Amino acid sequence: MKHYDPKGPRLGDTTAESVINRSAREAALESHLQALQDRHRELVRSAGALQDIADVKLQLARTLVNLKRGEEAWPLGREALDTFIRSEDFESAADACDVLFQCDQPDSLSALGQGIWLTVTYSDGPGALCGALDPCGRRNTGRRGRRLPWPLPPPCFSPTSGSPASNART
Repeated sequence: MKHYDPKGPRLGDTTAESVINRSAREAALESHLQALQDRHRELVRSAGALQDIADVKLQLARTLVNLKRGEEAWPLGREALDTFIRSEDFESAADACDVLFQCDQPDSLSALGQGIWLTVTYSDGPGALCGALDPCGRRNTGRRGRRLPWPLPPPCFSPTSGSPASNART
């Protein structure tokens, strides 16, 4: 018969650790959210550039999505998207579409489709598009060096072959 040793090895309480880690992450996100809100107020008060305000709104929306507050994030992301479209910053507009998709709202799937359309339509050409949409992450970035919001399957054509079927056989 084995005797209980109170000083012996103990199993870790992983549930408590995950709650603590999640709480710390949420606290950091809330702090980041507060800083972004302060930055947004400052930009609006000082009549900052619309592009800068839209960038901060998109960051606010992304932070709210990470806090599982998609309903609050949607209007901010939508306003940022509209500003990016007006200023023809289609890469940022595609990024805003990804944030809108992550909001998990009734129009989120439409936002994903619009983001894909923007990415495909306004790329720098077939070579840049093939590199930007590489699902392996070797070069999954847009012109401004930011990662594109979603990996897509690689195209089955090369810019030189011209035919999807001829590439599929090789």
